[in-house]
Amino acid sequence: NEDPDCLFIVRRINKLGFKACRKLKQHFSNYGSVARVLVAHSTVRQHHDVFANTRRRPSSLGFVHMTSASAVCAILAAGPEQEVDGSFIRVQQFERHPDEEVIAEGVEGEEAEASDETQKSDSHKAQGWDRQESPFSTASTRTAASTAASLESETAGVEVVPSF
Repeated sequence: NEDPDCLFIVRRINKLGFKACRKLKQHFSNYGSVARVLVAHSTVRQHHDVFANTRRRPSSLGFVHMTSASAVCAILAAGPEQEVDGSFIRVQQFERHPDEEVIAEGVEGEEAEASDETQKSDSHKAQGWDRQESPFSTASTRTAASTAASLESETAGVEVVPSF
């Protein structure tokens, strides 16, 4: 269980290429000790390629875990846009969604989602709403925290490159 105050999100890091982990760790180590950097490079298959060749693409989103919350505060105080190795990236505070605290306390994710959806559905029905959901609408509402929590387990077609 990482302290959410020791995490922050980095965006637009695809400009750093496949060496983003190393470059981010080097840059943010100026503020304190970096515990790890998580990025997920994607593998894309070409649509009309008969040989099913794949192409790797650098990640555009990552998570940086610092060893102290004060280091994260200093990083965020430097501004939302920062220059790393000649490229401008965006940094933002990591915020745990209130629904995910239930999951973090040991409740199975699927059970929590099911009960959460039931509560939402009951609330919406009480207000006269009749909402239809699809797997796409519920998947698109995932937060960065659930992405971070499942980043290592959902690696089908994605390579996770941790930096220690």
